[in-house]
Amino acid sequence: MANYFHSKIGRSKLCQLGNDVKYLLMERQVWNIVNEKEIEPKLDVSTDAEAVKEVKNFKACKQIAMSIIYLNIDSSHRRIVERIDDPVEAWEVLKTYYQPDSKAHHMEVYSSLMNCHYII
Repeated sequence: MANYFHSKIGRSKLCQLGNDVKYLLMERQVWNIVNEKEIEPKLDVSTDAEAVKEVKNFKACKQIAMSIIYLNIDSSHRRIVERIDDPVEAWEVLKTYYQPDSKAHHMEVYSSLMNCHYII
């Protein structure tokens, strides 16, 4: 069995390690749950044993996805998702936290770029 533990995701490494975690999730065949291509089957009164088994399997896959995401976060940042049970929500929260898409963030990146000094 492969090792599904990667070096921890920290703020500076999210792009690279986020992709690594994505591929770990793909290897375990749970990425479609995280990116919402696969949704939880619904149970109703007339469901059979096979449908119940599908729901149980889906929930187990969600737990695997969540554990892969959680265990690959630097321990100092785990508090961000420690109370989240849904891997979809956890992935979105981490994306928002580590890759903010705001004018302030873009200006910070631009300012850092403009402050670079080229050595010739």
